[in-house]
Amino acid sequence: MAAIEEGDEEKLHVMLNENYKNVPDPVFSRWTSVIKTLKVFIKNWTSIYFLAVTVKQSTLKQKSSLLASYANSLIGHMNTRPSQEKYNILLDGDNTEQKEIPPTLYAQGQWILAIGASFFERHFGFMMHYDKKFGKDSYGHVARLYPERVYAMHRDLKKLAEGGWKEDPNFAGYRETVAKFPEAADGFNDEIIDGGRAFFANAERVFFDNFKSQFTKHVASCVRIPNPPPKVAPNTARLLPYMIGGHPDLAREFASWLFAAEEHGEGVDACDDGGVYDGFQHQFGKKEIVLDHNEGDLPPIKIKTDECMEYLTSGVDPFEILKIPLIADNKTLLWRIATVSPDATAVDIFDDKTWTVGHDGSKHDFVTLLDEVHKRIAPHCTHGQGVENHVQAAGFVRKTNVGEERGSHRGTANSYISRRFNMITTLKLKAKKSTKEEKDKIQRPWGSTRI
Repeated sequence: MAAIEEGDEEKLHVMLNENYKNVPDPVFSRWTSVIKTLKVFIKNWTSIYFLAVTVKQSTLKQKSSLLASYANSLIGHMNTRPSQEKYNILLDGDNTEQKEIPPTLYAQGQWILAIGASFFERHFGFMMHYDKKFGKDSYGHVARLYPERVYAMHRDLKKLAEGGWKEDPNFAGYRETVAKFPEAADGFNDEIIDGGRAFFANAERVFFDNFKSQFTKHVASCVRIPNPPPKVAPNTARLLPYMIGGHPDLAREFASWLFAAEEHGEGVDACDDGGVYDGFQHQFGKKEIVLDHNEGDLPPIKIKTDECMEYLTSGVDPFEILKIPLIADNKTLLWRIATVSPDATAVDIFDDKTWTVGHDGSKHDFVTLLDEVHKRIAPHCTHGQGVENHVQAAGFVRKTNVGEERGSHRGTANSYISRRFNMITTLKLKAKKSTKEEKDKIQRPWGSTRI
């Protein structure tokens, strides 16, 4: 605002060209765009308000213009707050002191940003990461890590919903703002407290109830569903078996669970009186582990193996999982993983130094299982990132007027070949440079060097 008031061209240049470039339009189906835009909106609340007022005043004679309607709507939303007159009669006792009540929209924006910072951005950003085991061109291909990550999400969301947000530093600004809202005296119906503290207390509860419901329905259900109803896809069609390619300690616990079930025998009555599968009774090993999910400088995610496995296997029939080809065709190697002593280093199928020794004294080769992970699990995207990475080829491969299905297959194949070639070309171009600075400048091939 100082730059506008002073007419300082240099400050205006910085404000218009350096501060907020490439801010995405907030599209509610694209969660990252909403959070990025909301950060700019909340941080510059006052400046945006006065900008909207300026636009409104400059378009007084053009009330039907789209810009004027945007400005009027924005000002209206930013001015919405509980009526001071209404609350004067609802305050406790004789306490009718006039207090500044914050805008309702401002507090709501702070809540969304706090949810993003404490939970959403990190966990759902993970879906777009690449897997270090598969290389930097594997954005979104993290399905082998998805089951263990779902547990971490469940644990963190449960903690927030049960009151953890009240101690979370990311919610400090929201808590401070809501504390400024008036609170009704005892005996008044909360429903008439439109926008007061009771409104936000109810909003917090409803938010977490819906968030947990949607998480269970759309995120956790991809891994497993406890006791799936008859008309719902069974757990054999879900991602729980992908754990064999995940964290070594969890892969061992998963294999041990299946091994114990097969040893126990399918004939055991594992159902309760109502015929619902009640869970195979298995004691998981207790160990705290760190999940390596390629998240740079973010604090490590620590989980306990027993709590993770109990959540992931709850209501899942191991005898059904044992019939899946991915499991049934690799039992020999999986049982080798399962029977490694809990005190010994777990088998990591990506590290041949951890591969166990067979009964004949020769080194037991896990290449077969490793190939299965690469062939069956690695290509599976947990996020649309894989589709978006290759969608640019869609127009090219449809020039012959083929149908959607054939065009999709062509696009995927063409893009995988092109992207792989261009990645190798980039490495070759870097190799021709002598200094690190020159190498770092090369991010992609160009001209005749690219496909």
